[in-house]
Amino acid sequence: MQLKVIGIDPGFRNTGIATATLDLHSEELRDIKVKLSRTKATKEKNKYKSHDDLRCAKQQADFVQNEIIRHGADLAFAEMPSGGARSSRATWALGLAVGILTPINIPLFSVTPRNVKLVTGDPNAEKEAMIKWAINKDTYLSGWLEYSGDAKKWSPRNEHMADALATIHAGLNTPEYQAYASLMSSVPIK
Repeated sequence: MQLKVIGIDPGFRNTGIATATLDLHSEELRDIKVKLSRTKATKEKNKYKSHDDLRCAKQQADFVQNEIIRHGADLAFAEMPSGGARSSRATWALGLAVGILTPINIPLFSVTPRNVKLVTGDPNAEKEAMIKWAINKDTYLSGWLEYSGDAKKWSPRNEHMADALATIHAGLNTPEYQAYASLMSSVPIK
């Protein structure tokens, strides 16, 4: 049995998406594609920051919904900021992620940033390590990452797409997904 899956790294300025076809029995991912949505602050004068924040958040939520529909996703995996928010900015990021993900009407499995980083083998993996993992893990994707500057260095923005891909891999290891997969495997296909 095959399922269409989507991995989401929700963010205010950068939201990364990875889509794939998942073989439910082998847990192999095929037809992987990645995409990035970026928002920019308005340059419009006399506009409240909160209004512009709402515009950007809506743009990211619409992007996620459109990708779910475009891909025909059966289930989603999303990286959620940690709940131990100790600052107003961390609380704001958590609220934003919840707002972006709430409209999703397919099974959604959430993972922590630590779970996502752990797919590299390092629970403290930095941006560059996540990008390198994505290239090494799924070498057939090596062309999807953009370069920045003349030094042929990977753009840091690619972390969001790498995180989205890692979110799928991390999500496949959650007890919630394993229970779902077990249930789906036992359903006869007509």
